[in-house]
Amino acid sequence: MLLSGFLELLPHEDDQPQLAIRFFQDMDPDSAADPANYRVVDPRGLDLSIDAASYDGVTDTVTLSLNGDESLSKGEHDVFYLGDQIVTAVGEAIPGDL
Repeated sequence: MLLSGFLELLPHEDDQPQLAIRFFQDMDPDSAADPANYRVVDPRGLDLSIDAASYDGVTDTVTLSLNGDESLSKGEHDVFYLGDQIVTAVGEAIPGDL
């Protein structure tokens, strides 16, 4: 699922407490791996806890560990990111959702 021209939400297994986001360019690892730069909302409109975020610089992918490692509810989850806080490897902010 394409979230913007800068990243996409990768498919995940139902009920898994993780979501992966792939960026289309090299990112600053510190800003990309900061869980405070993301927000995930479940199908009922409730914010899920983001317990950790890890950035893989080889694949430009962030994996968000969610919900206290409890299974996610079924249905679509909305993912938001702070584009003014997540920057590319050369320091440019990306357009954001929040």
